[in-house]
Amino acid sequence: MEKANSGITFLNFDETLMEQKTLLKIPHHWIDLSDIKHTNGFCEWESYEEIKRRIDEKKTGSLVFIGNGNYHYVTSILLEKSFQALFPRFI
Repeated sequence: MEKANSGITFLNFDETLMEQKTLLKIPHHWIDLSDIKHTNGFCEWESYEEIKRRIDEKKTGSLVFIGNGNYHYVTSILLEKSFQALFPRFI
């Protein structure tokens, strides 16, 4: 089930979230990041920039599932996006 303007976004790094059948029943949309190399645990700078670009080019919902904890660095991208939305004059 995929809805373009829902309030929930799933970031697909490794298909972990695809295994969550109950979670998938909730209206959501995906941002596919599974083809980006060097993202598991430690993320290389070029990979980080590509992840940021893809997240910036699509609207994320109010709630974003990033999969397992190996992708913790995505939090900084999401926080920056939130900060820009709240305080656009300061960015």
